[in-house]
Amino acid sequence: MSDVDAIKRTRGQHGAAKPRPPGTLKAAVLQIVDAIGGCPKAGELTETTKGTWQRMTDPDGDNANVYPGVNKIRALEAHHVAQGGEPIVTRFMAAEVGYALIKIEPHTPKALQLLAGLAGGEMGDLMRAICDAFADDGQLSPSEAGRIVKEGHEVLGAVAAAIAVAMRVRDGGEA
Repeated sequence: MSDVDAIKRTRGQHGAAKPRPPGTLKAAVLQIVDAIGGCPKAGELTETTKGTWQRMTDPDGDNANVYPGVNKIRALEAHHVAQGGEPIVTRFMAAEVGYALIKIEPHTPKALQLLAGLAGGEMGDLMRAICDAFADDGQLSPSEAGRIVKEGHEVLGAVAAAIAVAMRVRDGGEA
């Protein structure tokens, strides 16, 4: 769900839309709550109440600075990831400080050579997407940007997996 969808879906006390400014931590918290099934499900997963989650997603008044603890976000995101989703709040917070959150698939050290080849191939796909995007009119469209993001994440995923394998071995894990 987009930030705009998060704004549209949340209803205030009298049914009017209660906005969450896009690109805010409150919007990200609301997005994960909606993604897992709403405040009742969030309460169930974190052993709190629906009302508690309504306060933690409310951007107004006394609730403006009320946020869930890390353990509660961790529970919601673990549930969402297990269902095939992404860690929405963690990704938001990483991006807010200039980091990218990349899913790392598990690999064995013997896979390093394959990962290096995969990263090289993915980098070629990324370069092709960038060149294609600017070849026709010199402008970057939303769909072209989407392709670049997809290809970039594939490059980063392959590189991050190779780094994770090497770090595991460096730190005394399986060789």
